[in-house]
Amino acid sequence: MGRWQEVHGSPLGGPGSSLWDLSLFLGVSFPRSPEPPEVSEILKSVPAGGRVTLSCRIAGHFPGELSVTWLQKRSAGSVPVTLQDSAEHSIDPGTAVLAPDGKSFQQETRLSLPQHGLGAKYICRVGHVCLGTPVERSSDCRPRCPRPPQVGRLSQLQLLVPGQAVTLRCLVSGFYPGQLEVTWLRKGAGEREPRPVDGSDTHSIRTPAPSLAPDGESYSVESELRFTPSGPEDDGVEYQCRVAHETQQQPSSRSTGPLPLRAQPQVSQIQVLSDEDAAEEALFAIDLENFYPQHITRIQWCLDGKPWERCEPSEISPNPDGTFMARSIWKVPSRSLTGPGLRVRVCVQHGPRDSPLERELRLGDAGLSAPTT
Repeated sequence: MGRWQEVHGSPLGGPGSSLWDLSLFLGVSFPRSPEPPEVSEILKSVPAGGRVTLSCRIAGHFPGELSVTWLQKRSAGSVPVTLQDSAEHSIDPGTAVLAPDGKSFQQETRLSLPQHGLGAKYICRVGHVCLGTPVERSSDCRPRCPRPPQVGRLSQLQLLVPGQAVTLRCLVSGFYPGQLEVTWLRKGAGEREPRPVDGSDTHSIRTPAPSLAPDGESYSVESELRFTPSGPEDDGVEYQCRVAHETQQQPSSRSTGPLPLRAQPQVSQIQVLSDEDAAEEALFAIDLENFYPQHITRIQWCLDGKPWERCEPSEISPNPDGTFMARSIWKVPSRSLTGPGLRVRVCVQHGPRDSPLERELRLGDAGLSAPTT
């Protein structure tokens, strides 16, 4: 009994034991009634290599010997033809292995074929000693119907920022056959018709080869357009992803819609200026840099929380990248600066819908500890 436990991990009559286990251990056969196989439906898969694999699982039979035959039926009225293992049709009949319960056998058979063979019906025929008629399972690998592409929305983009790289993505899916053409187009503000975008120093296009879906019934591909907006010529630009496929009379497309070019100003800290010709006035200034478009909606100066006049920016000038820079100068009577604790604040709002940008200066921090006269 100890030897039996050493081999099987449990005594006779315990979990996992069986007459089959005992016959293997003692090298003798015990009479057992044959059991027919249970044959699954045929499963189809298309791995990355592109060949189609049909598989059929056989289980629950005893004894383990059985016959497996794969057949091909090209049309409804034709006679099935037995397939032989070849370069075109690779057949793996499978090997019978003992099931975990030790009372029956199981195996899996596979047929590998090229995609152009999907126009036929394939049959897996299984024969066994206890079957009067072999069991058959069939797979209708009919030709896939042409399918038009589904063009998804372009990656969400609200606006463009000068000098900030942009990547637009266009997902095309569900089409068959796998050949299609993806074209990116650009339509500038004021232009009537969009123009194709070619790979250049300003635009980069990447469209990989379409990939087959796991079910082997359709293809998908994601195309990318990369560019960096630089100036006014990109304000209001619109990009389109246009897809042409043999199933379409007219190409389908998706558009970003007009994309505004916007860059919030970089606002400096409040500066105190000196002016010998304006001794009775104190001058405060801020610099606005790298903003687009040129117009500034509001610049509001406040003294100790009380709004004073609104100012227009002065000295507006363009930058090489198409953005702008400007300065706002505020003059206030020196007699209004009553103490070092007084605070000067400025509020800058670029566009009507933009959040205001604020800067504040305490007079004592600027060295203005007493009224300037």
